Amino acid sequence: MASPSCADVFRLPNRQAVTLAVAAFGLLVLAACTGEDEPTSTANASPAPSASPTVLPATTEPTAAARRQAPPVVGETVDGRRIDAGTFAGAPLVLFFWREHISGIDRELQLMQEFYDEFSPAGVEFLTVTDREHDLGLRTRSILDRAGVTLPTILMPDGALMLDYGVGLPPGVALIDAEQRIAWTWYGFIDRQRVGPEIAKLAAAR
Repeated sequence: MASPSCADVFRLPNRQAVTLAVAAFGLLVLAACTGEDEPTSTANASPAPSASPTVLPATTEPTAAARRQAPPVVGETVDGRRIDAGTFAGAPLVLFFWREHISGIDRELQLMQEFYDEFSPAGVEFLTVTDREHDLGLRTRSILDRAGVTLPTILMPDGALMLDYGVGLPPGVALIDAEQRIAWTWYGFIDRQRVGPEIAKLAAAR
């Protein structure tokens, strides 16, 4: 059946003409809205997963004047020796903060051991720091032995020192210059291509 022309519409009784006009208007509105995207609600949407959820950006202090004094590190090693990092004044120091329950921590400790083997001959000191908080610390010695780690490890009573260095969620690395100031930090699993060169710069500035 052919569509009515405008002249035909005007010949229809008033009620039929109005009905036809309303229907035509509805079709025009529908056609105009069809191309629009429907709004998407994000109220309950899950955030996109991060490729490295625990890694935060490394931070570098821009000038020597901007570097803050490193909080003191005094504690007892897993072997029962007392260590005061203040005795390392005049030498750069690398601190690695960790906890035994972190998945894959063996590999992180092995990376620190590799850094230690590479840079300690250049005069860089190394310490790893863990704690007994949340009933941890019972497996520290066995983890170090399994990972083949020989560098000194301090076992602190709690996580206060980590928080002093801004590491709320270990692991984390802090580089301390020869003047006992924080020169560079890395929070999260170690990226060898980022952390290694920073340790090299610390050694070169000794």
